[in-house]
Amino acid sequence: MNTVNILTGFSPFQLWMGWSPRIIPPLSPAVVKSALLETDSAAVLALIEPINLDVSEEAKFTNQHITNQHRSDEVPYAVGDNIMLLT
Repeated sequence: MNTVNILTGFSPFQLWMGWSPRIIPPLSPAVVKSALLETDSAAVLALIEPINLDVSEEAKFTNQHITNQHRSDEVPYAVGDNIMLLT
């Protein structure tokens, strides 16, 4: 409806209404919400960064806990103790 006719140089909308719209209005509320989210991207990033840090620290602690469950007890060796090496 906003396509300009080659012969007349006007769009059908412009001939009918007398003016030509410059911006297409949002077609659905989802478009409006996404536009609002794009403008607040810095605020969203500031909110996500601490969460990302907390999750990565928790993953480190969980990995350490699971790894330590499968380790055997540490044997204290002293200088002069005899040990057998399997080579």
